[in-house]
Amino acid sequence: MSVTLDGQTLDPTRQGGVWLAALEGLGRPGRHELRVSVGPGAVALAQLSLAYGLPWDVAPRRRAPIELSFDGEVGPRDARSGMRLSVRNRGPRIVTRPVVEIELPAGAELDEPTRDALASHLRGDARQEGRTLILPLRAMAPGGWVRLPLPLRWAVGGTLRGLGAVAYDDVSALHAPTIPVAILPSSAVEIADQGPEPEAPDAESAPPPIPIPPPLPILERLTPGA
Repeated sequence: MSVTLDGQTLDPTRQGGVWLAALEGLGRPGRHELRVSVGPGAVALAQLSLAYGLPWDVAPRRRAPIELSFDGEVGPRDARSGMRLSVRNRGPRIVTRPVVEIELPAGAELDEPTRDALASHLRGDARQEGRTLILPLRAMAPGGWVRLPLPLRWAVGGTLRGLGAVAYDDVSALHAPTIPVAILPSSAVEIADQGPEPEAPDAESAPPPIPIPPPLPILERLTPGA
C-alpha cells in the first residue's frame, strides 16, 4: 500500500492489521489531495482524524463567566489521584449546558470506576478523546458551583504537563458565532513514582435555588388583613 498527500509520499506503519499515516499539513487552509493505492483486488477503507488546538496563553475572543480550579493531592504513579475539579458560575444567567474539557497528562487513564464516580454528577457520560477528558455538567444557576472528584490513575511518573481546562455553555454553539470560553492554563504536574494513595474526595454542589413564590393578585394585596 502507498499513501501520498499533496504529491508527497508518506511512510505508513502497521499496527494490529491497520495502516496508520501521519498526515502533516492536512490542517493548513486550502485544498488537499490524499491518494491511497492498494494491490489488485484489495479494498481500502480510509478514516481521517484531524484536531485543532491553540496555545494556552491565547486569550479567548469572548470570556465566559465561569471559574475553574483544581485542588487535592495528585498521588503517585499506579494509584488514583485525590484531585477535585471546582466549577463556579460567576455570571448573572443560568449556564444551561456547561461543558468542561480537561487536558490530561500523558499516561492518565479514565477507567470504569472513574466513569462510575462521575456519572451521577453529570448530565451525560464522561468521555475521553485522545488526552482530552470531556465532562458534560448539569445546568448551573447564577452563583452555582460543583466540585467533582477526579480519581484518575497515573501510568507515568515524573514532571508532566497537563490539567489545563476550558469551560463553555454548549447552547452558545447553536446561537453565537463566537463561543464564550473560560480557560485554566496547563501547568506542570508532579507525579511521584511511589507513595500512599490519597483518599478520594467527595463530590459537592451548591443547593438548588429556593423557588420564589409568585406574587399575589393585586386585589389580595390591597385587601386589609389579607
